[in-house]
Amino acid sequence: MAARTGASAPARILLPADDGLAIWFAKPGDVLPDGTIATPVATPLADAQPFEYGDDALSADSMDLAGNLTPNMGPAGSWYTNPGSGQMRMYGQNGFPVVDFDFDHDHGQGIPHAHNWEDNGGPFPIRGPWMRFSPLP
Repeated sequence: MAARTGASAPARILLPADDGLAIWFAKPGDVLPDGTIATPVATPLADAQPFEYGDDALSADSMDLAGNLTPNMGPAGSWYTNPGSGQMRMYGQNGFPVVDFDFDHDHGQGIPHAHNWEDNGGPFPIRGPWMRFSPLP
């Protein structure tokens, strides 16, 4: 194998990411590894004003953040069908969930499937493991 002569490896181009720690810890006026001078960076939050918490900070619109979740409590002896997922939940005499029928996802054994809610002695029942069911007789 012949040795290379006269050729040198091209110079590696330095990117800001290569000097990330130096840039991160630099103070305005410091000379960075690439020879540039660190300058202060304005942020969009530089002029942000604090806000106060109050008793009326929440409104009826605040529940929209949760999306289309099935309620954890319901009227005793009722059913709720989630309009997004189609999940059906039955509530017991105490208003806690008793059973869920799920139609929109799979735990590895198919769709549909069900979950019983189990009393664990705590303040709220726990959703149990899935089980297969058929909506047809």
